[in-house]
Amino acid sequence: MMDKVFVYGSLKEGFYNHDALGDSELLGLFTTEPNYTMFDLGSYPGVMKGGSTAILGEVYKITPETLERLDYLEGYPGYYDRCVVDTKFGEAYLYHISAVDVEAAHDVMIVPAGEWNNDNEN
Repeated sequence: MMDKVFVYGSLKEGFYNHDALGDSELLGLFTTEPNYTMFDLGSYPGVMKGGSTAILGEVYKITPETLERLDYLEGYPGYYDRCVVDTKFGEAYLYHISAVDVEAAHDVMIVPAGEWNNDNEN
């Protein structure tokens, strides 16, 4: 089982879902290869495989219990799916959405820089 996760949205340090990571160890910042498209879905982002955007995020070392908690939060495997991304810290899970999920969302905007900051957050 994978023991790392790459997060790029509301799970990042300083954002509202970060507590779901519990006491997971932050290994550091990482930017993926430019193989994705990031969407701003309102209060959270979604990353879709395919595209030409590099995604900036954080890599955490996690426990199986934390992975279970993240799966629940991300709606895995119904809403988000997981893939494995190679990072400078080793392989890590990355939660991603499908084109169907993007088409179903309202007011979807592409995040061309690949870094989500949730400008809508109060």
